[in-house]
Amino acid sequence: MNIMNRIVLNNKIKDVKLMKNRLTYHQKVTDYIKECYKFILSNGYVSNQYQFSKYFLNSNKFYFGKIICEQYAPSLATLFTLIDNIGLISSIDKHSTTAKQLYEQGLSLIKQKLLQ
Repeated sequence: MNIMNRIVLNNKIKDVKLMKNRLTYHQKVTDYIKECYKFILSNGYVSNQYQFSKYFLNSNKFYFGKIICEQYAPSLATLFTLIDNIGLISSIDKHSTTAKQLYEQGLSLIKQKLLQ
């Protein structure tokens, strides 16, 4: 196998690995947002997905549904907004270990995305 063929093959392998990492990351983010929604809903901060989209994602009322139903990858800014709002809950409600865990989990996702 000559060098150029090896380089082409190597690049294809890297592309497959990168695509796999993107899909895995997207699923982690979707799962994280669902988990945040369940926490926020169960604690009475919102009463439906529309309010969650508007207040916690700072988006239009259909955004959360789009993420879930259409497998839409949210922007980094949207993810950061959610994490920031979870952090606000965590700082005000000192007894909420779940909010603190979600906040730290969100920061970890942001770091993972930035280091890709």
